[in-house]
Amino acid sequence: ISRASVRMSDLSYVVQSSTRLLRALFEVALRRGLPSLSLSALEMARASESQVWPFQHPLWQFCNASMRGEKALVHAEILNKLDDVGHAGELHALRDMDKGELTSLLQSPRYAATVFLAVRYVPTLEIVKASVAPITRTVLRVSIDLIPSFTWKDNVHGNAESWWLWIEDHEHERIYH
Repeated sequence: ISRASVRMSDLSYVVQSSTRLLRALFEVALRRGLPSLSLSALEMARASESQVWPFQHPLWQFCNASMRGEKALVHAEILNKLDDVGHAGELHALRDMDKGELTSLLQSPRYAATVFLAVRYVPTLEIVKASVAPITRTVLRVSIDLIPSFTWKDNVHGNAESWWLWIEDHEHERIYH
């Protein structure tokens, strides 16, 4: 996950299999209706796939130079600068900034232009409308309208983007759907 090069064959096999094993753990936890474990396993599987720890800035996923045969979208020096600025460098804060604000934050027009584009490539969804209505005592009708709030780029996203949505009871630790 930390992009360390591994030379031992057994350890290399474990690193290559980690995403598959974490996805399997996620599927088992989801089928058993365990939301906390499902979320943790999914988060770790995504971290393994993108080689970015959950506590790292989301733009680190665009630093991988081998990403679909393209050069890196965001360089490590920009991400190190974002790590240094603290909360102002969080994704939602960066999305709300214009290029001038980014330039003053990062103290570089070149960095600002790169970050301005990259934060718009991070896949996010907005909930437009959500409603829950009881049908019977044990059946609910759930309606959710979602819209993508990111810019699609084929060489960044590939040909599809997957999403998981589940309905859970946080108090009783149960997944309903």
